[in-house]
Amino acid sequence: MDLTKFGFTTSGKKKKTKDEEEYKERKREYELKRQRTYLPSWEEEFLGLKYAVHTDDDARWEGTSAFRKDALIAHWKSNSNRKCEEKKKSDEMKKIEASGSCSSSQSGPLLSCVRKNEKENEDKIKKLITTAYFICKHEKPFTDFPRLIELQEVNGLDMGNFYRSDNACRRFIQYIYEDLFKGVKVQIENDLHFYSILIDGATDSSVTENELIYLRFVENGRPVNHYFSIEDVEKADAQGILKEIEGAFTRNGIPNWKDKLIGSGSDGASVNLGCRGGIATLIKRDVPHLVITFGIAHRLELAAKRPNSAIKNHKHMKEIQDLLQYLYKHYQYFPKALRELRQIGEALEEKVLKPTKLAGTRWLPHIHRALEVLVREFRVLLAHFEHIRESRSGSAEVQGRATFISKKLKDYKFLYIVFFFLDILKVLSVLSLKFQQDYLTLSAMFDAISTANLSLIELKTVNGKELTNFLATVDSQNSTYKDIQLSNMNIDEDFTRQKQVIVDLIVAALDNRFEPMEKDPVLKAASLILSFSEWPQDRNDLATYKNEEMAYLLENFHEILERNGCNLDAIMDQNGEWKDFKAYIGRHKATVAVENFFIYPDLKRRFINMILVLELLLSFPLSSAVCERGFSAMKRVKTDWRSSLKPEMLIMLLFITVEGPELNHFDTNSVFNHWWSSGRQKRPGFNPHEFIGMRALPDPDMEQTHSDDDIDDN
Repeated sequence: MDLTKFGFTTSGKKKKTKDEEEYKERKREYELKRQRTYLPSWEEEFLGLKYAVHTDDDARWEGTSAFRKDALIAHWKSNSNRKCEEKKKSDEMKKIEASGSCSSSQSGPLLSCVRKNEKENEDKIKKLITTAYFICKHEKPFTDFPRLIELQEVNGLDMGNFYRSDNACRRFIQYIYEDLFKGVKVQIENDLHFYSILIDGATDSSVTENELIYLRFVENGRPVNHYFSIEDVEKADAQGILKEIEGAFTRNGIPNWKDKLIGSGSDGASVNLGCRGGIATLIKRDVPHLVITFGIAHRLELAAKRPNSAIKNHKHMKEIQDLLQYLYKHYQYFPKALRELRQIGEALEEKVLKPTKLAGTRWLPHIHRALEVLVREFRVLLAHFEHIRESRSGSAEVQGRATFISKKLKDYKFLYIVFFFLDILKVLSVLSLKFQQDYLTLSAMFDAISTANLSLIELKTVNGKELTNFLATVDSQNSTYKDIQLSNMNIDEDFTRQKQVIVDLIVAALDNRFEPMEKDPVLKAASLILSFSEWPQDRNDLATYKNEEMAYLLENFHEILERNGCNLDAIMDQNGEWKDFKAYIGRHKATVAVENFFIYPDLKRRFINMILVLELLLSFPLSSAVCERGFSAMKRVKTDWRSSLKPEMLIMLLFITVEGPELNHFDTNSVFNHWWSSGRQKRPGFNPHEFIGMRALPDPDMEQTHSDDDIDDN
């Protein structure tokens, strides 16, 4: 086809017509003659735009007299302009904060806009920060953050249209952690004179070795345990774990952490307490006065579960454990059996509790709880297994189990031992719970052991509460218990000998486990000094009471005491604080408490040096049970669904979960100020004080770049 008749040339391009050429010529002449003046109305559209005429020929000034609006629009949408505006607003805000107020002389388009939008956006961000804290404190996944925002909007709250992603929640968590941990760091560096470390190791859901670190120190006269860090251990030997412990303190700005260290507590693993290469031994090379303890809660468990123990491995206790294990498995793995049990309970008008398992972090409380359920549900359980046995329902295994349990529950001798062991386990369970208290002191620990021993010895000749109730309920004439016919019943049979043997073995096991602590010279001296109730009131006895123990402690800890400003001579002088302290205790023995010396200003001034000694003694590590509670929290935070959490995020989440205040005491303002004053890139794609003019000019190329979602998933 010949296209030349349509105006195309042989090169394929269309010829320009005469009209087009004339139009372009007129446009060129128009542009040359046109005067592009500055329009004042642009200042309203482009807030912050200024027009200035400079006659100076200085080369530093560069500008133009030809103005085009499309050039302004392009510049206002550019990244460089946005960064400059944010920097300018940040500088203005710092000036306002430094002055404390915004006076009329500071008025202007910029500050007027800031004042107009500041409060509204600040409130929205604070709501988001509080929501993020709720997510972390209650161990929720980050993906719940957008859903909680939507819920609050359904309830009528304005949450804004920014920072709504799960990645934004991660970012807020970092600022929350930094703000909360700041107080801990200040306390360690400035307020504390002494502390001990409590450590324990475990594996998380990602099969990663973790070492949990707690600090034990004194607050208002009471010892407390606080979470410090959890470290990812590359090599789980003593050197590797100690390296991670040192790294945790160094990373948090406490490189000289051994200067205030006085004790180390852990379980009995050789990596912790090995006499040659254990962690405590390695630390003691740099800290000669280090007090090394094997957690008392672990000691008690080992006393109960050691080979040939009178508790777990006694022949009667084994029979009880077998029966409890059968009960647990029967109702745990057979829903039909549990349903039938509850139906029988309804028929007998009794509320049924499901039999519990025996295994757990603490065996004593678990076995005690399982026995309590057995005693409480005695009639219902026996009726159910009698029904299974008589109806011949279920497999041969189930039939055999039902026959065994029915026979045992109707055996008088078996029930007698059950109730006797229930009294014993009640004593030991109370002791176990006592040993797990954070605020337990040395004197309270030894008192608890003595009390438990006295209670156990009493059970040799005096029936406990549970056994007394059992015997009172048994009908000796009809050989029945709760209308159940019992076998092997001889009311005159004497169980005294059996009870004495069992109790003697238990007391011997406790003595064997706790005797080393009672004989330790440092622990013994500290417990005697802290046991104010045992101090004599007679002046002749009080004058020389525990002088040797006090001198021994001052000599053992003289270096760290003097480093913290303690005047040892002022304590042991002829008329020093030690004698004044004993005189005060002697006069106020009935009402004195160690907390008083840390609370009342007159006592703090009077015993300024003795208070340092008391603080040191109260900081001794006793139980590492708090570490196990920390690992329980770790398992709730780092579940199988969140096994990819990085170590840094796990440290922050666990700290907030364990140490964070309740939601109604959370200081959102402090976190917001830390977030706002930080110099990091914390507001990608959004500034809470954005100009209205800038919002009117969105940049389509910037919609998906540098978004709040461009953050590490973990």
